[in-house]
Amino acid sequence: MNDFYLDKKLIRQSFANAAESYDGMANLQRQVGRELIKQVLSAEQSTILDVGCGTGFFTEQLFNKFTAVDIIALDIAEPMLLK
Repeated sequence: MNDFYLDKKLIRQSFANAAESYDGMANLQRQVGRELIKQVLSAEQSTILDVGCGTGFFTEQLFNKFTAVDIIALDIAEPMLLK
């Protein structure tokens, strides 16, 4: 049995509190994300779901690369989506 528990409410609040300064501190996430986007050669699907999109930095890059698909941005912290 798994005793590991994630408090989603606490996680949501933590990211919501960090929304204003998140982009300035997300260097590692951006480096990894850029490499992942480089590896995606084409989108054969009609929809891309950006789970944990944060402030939408990579959502915008996906939108620019795959103009013929719908892109849905999803994040647990609403203030991230409003940035």
